[in-house]
Amino acid sequence: MNTLIFSQSSWEKIKTPTDFNLLKVFYLDSLHCWVGGDSGVIMFSSDQGNNWEIQNSGASNYISDIFFLNDTLGWALTFNLEGQDIRGQILKTYNGGLNWEKYTFRHLNIILNSIYFKDSLNGWMGLKPNGIAVTTDGGAEWNDAFIDTGSFRNFPIHQIRFSNDKYGFAVGGHVDAVGVCWSSSDSGNTWIPHGIGPDLFLDCVFIDSVNVISLTAELEGFYPTALLKFNLEDNSWSYTDTQEYVYVTGLSKRTESEIWAVIGRNSYNFFVSKDKGDNWELISSLDSIKLVDISFADSLHGIAVGDSGYILKYIPDSTVSVYDEEINKVAGFNLEQNFPNPFNPSTKISWQTPISGFNTIKVFDILGSELATLVNEYRNAGKHFIDLNIDVINKEAASGVYFYQIKIGDYIQTKKMILLK
Repeated sequence: MNTLIFSQSSWEKIKTPTDFNLLKVFYLDSLHCWVGGDSGVIMFSSDQGNNWEIQNSGASNYISDIFFLNDTLGWALTFNLEGQDIRGQILKTYNGGLNWEKYTFRHLNIILNSIYFKDSLNGWMGLKPNGIAVTTDGGAEWNDAFIDTGSFRNFPIHQIRFSNDKYGFAVGGHVDAVGVCWSSSDSGNTWIPHGIGPDLFLDCVFIDSVNVISLTAELEGFYPTALLKFNLEDNSWSYTDTQEYVYVTGLSKRTESEIWAVIGRNSYNFFVSKDKGDNWELISSLDSIKLVDISFADSLHGIAVGDSGYILKYIPDSTVSVYDEEINKVAGFNLEQNFPNPFNPSTKISWQTPISGFNTIKVFDILGSELATLVNEYRNAGKHFIDLNIDVINKEAASGVYFYQIKIGDYIQTKKMILLK
């Protein structure tokens, strides 16, 4: 696999067009990023976070989550007040957030915390005070998902994620009471609750298709931050204390080994592991901004959001080298060499996947800069291909070496191609 190696990175502070606190970020790819915050604020950036435009969400209360399936179809969560009651609302867009439709959740006094869709019809939400809701019609109607019986089934769910069509994971709990996770190995049909420890979890991240990690959020800082490692194949886990006392609110994977957490402290902004969660270190961006959420589109592009309308944009200083390494081999996956190669002006890229899921194929130049996204959609298991014309990259592109990379769940493979004019 062709892997890009970078020198020390940094974060650039950018002011957006709002002064409201920003609470959630969803980075689909390097060209499509949305953030949400207080007072119904949703903003979009198409230039890697340098400039932001406010979208009219029609909401007046905070945005608790955002999820996009592709660059046009997405959902967001908010609520309205009906007297003394709370009424959850699901926002849906078909045009990248230019317009949002509003759907009302049928139960009163339920806070919609987290949303995830595996395709245009099937999705899940994590709820507070408890429960998982499921839809099969794109979010128009929601029903209760089946949660197995147990002492820990009726706790708030703060984040829900899937690694692929089969494995799902959710985290939550109560402050200074209990941390709980919910696991599913049957495509979200059944969820098993697990009481883990004394502190709640606010986010989680898959390090591969079956292994997920989470860090506790202990608000007062009386107890050390704990690390949960959970395996969904056999529902086994480990729960160990780290050396730090931090309040982890968001997690995102930058590479297959490197994981970033935001912690919202003035002296430090980030909690980072470079070995899949085994060891962690505190990193400061040298800025007092309180961060709440973080999302990486890929190894080069990341956004962290925080108070008063500020974001931090990830800046990899420079590319040191490009080398070939055979990693991440998964039986049944295959990215074929493009044909013809060298090519001008077009070539065909073929790949095979043993599972249905979200397929992404991107093109990079020799320095690791992303040039184009060729595929970014849900595909069924099987063999697929796409024709690449040089105009998709740049009709003025120079002869030379380029790279195309596929990502399906935790599987990533990169190949080299040559443009010869």
